[in-house]
Amino acid sequence: MVSGLGLVNPTPMTDLATQKGGYAADTGLDIHGNIGDPIVSPVDGVLEYAEEGHTAQANQDSDPTTPGFQPQHSFRIRLNKPFSYNGKTVRFIYGTHLATLDKAVANKFDIPIKKGQRLGTMGQANNVPHLHLGLVGDRAQTEFLNFNEVKGALLKNRAVQARSTSPQVPLPAASNASRSNNVVVIPQQQQNQQSGSQIIPIPMNGGSRSQGVDQMSAGVSESDVLNSLWQTLLLTKLSE
Repeated sequence: MVSGLGLVNPTPMTDLATQKGGYAADTGLDIHGNIGDPIVSPVDGVLEYAEEGHTAQANQDSDPTTPGFQPQHSFRIRLNKPFSYNGKTVRFIYGTHLATLDKAVANKFDIPIKKGQRLGTMGQANNVPHLHLGLVGDRAQTEFLNFNEVKGALLKNRAVQARSTSPQVPLPAASNASRSNNVVVIPQQQQNQQSGSQIIPIPMNGGSRSQGVDQMSAGVSESDVLNSLWQTLLLTKLSE
């Protein structure tokens, strides 16, 4: 059984599969969206901080659509359950370029955080609205997943969730039809379930013609024309 990494999309308004933001030396994935998009925690853990700063773009306005200067906000979460990906251990989640922080987490330190819990809203940096998300091994970010690995880790978990929640299609039930004296016999209960008609037993492989006539005379054909032709054929054969 394939196990997921326990991650959820930190930007629920975006499609992670289309994200391409980042470069080789970057410490995470830039998830592009719109200013004001909700940002949630991708994991269960401990929120070490959620406050202004902690980014090289601290002097940039995170939301030019709002009058005045809106500072950059960042957060860091210590995972309850660290995991490994491509041989690298991830112990912390780092995010930055939030325009706002929710009151429940703003300027809070070392508090429990739940997967999917709202943290704030997306802002912009370098004139591009996005969330920079880092999956890192240490607080100094000397060990980290590159942007392609972050995307891969997020999508891997999404694929596992999709498989685990896919509706199970039941296999068709075995037919209740049986064969008696080379004649297909449909139980009466199953015949009654047919909408508007019954299925007439048909002689198979040289079965008794008289038995076929007796069973047909008790049923109603799906097609009066075919029934009439079949009866005519049988009576003709019997009269020979």
